[in-house]
Amino acid sequence: MSGSEFQFLIQRGCRSFVELLEYLFREGSGLQVAVFATICWCLWQRRNRVRMHQPSWQVHEIEGQAKRMVREFWDANNQGQHRSMRRPPVRWSPPPAGTYKANFDAAILEELQCVGLGVVFRDHSGQVIAALSQRIGLSRTVELAEALAARRAVEFARELSLFDVILEGDCLRVVQALNASGGCNTLYGHVVNETKRLGADLRHCSYQHVCREGNKLAHCLARRAVSSADIDVWVEDLLEDLDVVLQSDLS
Repeated sequence: MSGSEFQFLIQRGCRSFVELLEYLFREGSGLQVAVFATICWCLWQRRNRVRMHQPSWQVHEIEGQAKRMVREFWDANNQGQHRSMRRPPVRWSPPPAGTYKANFDAAILEELQCVGLGVVFRDHSGQVIAALSQRIGLSRTVELAEALAARRAVEFARELSLFDVILEGDCLRVVQALNASGGCNTLYGHVVNETKRLGADLRHCSYQHVCREGNKLAHCLARRAVSSADIDVWVEDLLEDLDVVLQSDLS
C-alpha cells in the first residue's frame, strides 16, 4: 500500500484486522475503501495461484493492479449516473412525542491514552434535555468503547429520570448486540449485557443504529473529552461550538 494514501491507517496502530477495517470504513474515502478491498482480493488471488503453480502478479505489482481494476470498474459504471443517484445526506431524526432520544458515541484519544464518551438527550422537537462529555480509561477495542458509551447513555437516562428512551449509536456491531436476544459472548459482552439489564428497568428503552452523519453531536461531545478534566454536563444548553452542530442537525 502507498504510505501516503493509507498513512492514517498506519498511524492508527489497529490491534486486529477487524478493527482496521472498521476504522477504514468510518474514516476512509470511498476510493480508499475500494482500493484497499481490491488489494486484499489481489493478495488472496496471488496466494491461490502460487499454491496451484499458476502465473500470478509479483507482490510489488499488486497495488498498481488493484488501482487499475478500480479505475476500470468506475469508468464502466458511469460515475455521472452514480452522482445523480447519490443518497440524500443522513440527518438526526426526532423521537416520537413523549420519548427522548439519546445519541451516544466514543472516541479513542490515543494521545492521552483514554477514551472520550459523548451522550446527548433530545426531545421530539430537537431541543437538548441534557448532554455530557466524559473521559475514561483506554479501551482495548473500538467496540468496547462504543459499548461503554451505550451503557453511560442508559445510566444518564436514569440520572435524569427519563423513562421512555431511544438509544442511537453509529457502531453497528454494538447496536446489533444490544438488540439480540440472549447474552452477548464477545469481549465487550459483559458491558452489553449490563446495558440491557439497566435498560430493562426503564419503562421503554430501545436501541437503533444511525450513520455517522446522523450522530455528529454525540461524536463532537466524545472528542471534546480531550479538554475535560473528568466529566462535563450541560442541562438544556450547550456551548457555542456545540450549538452550531446542534443547529446543523435541525436545519
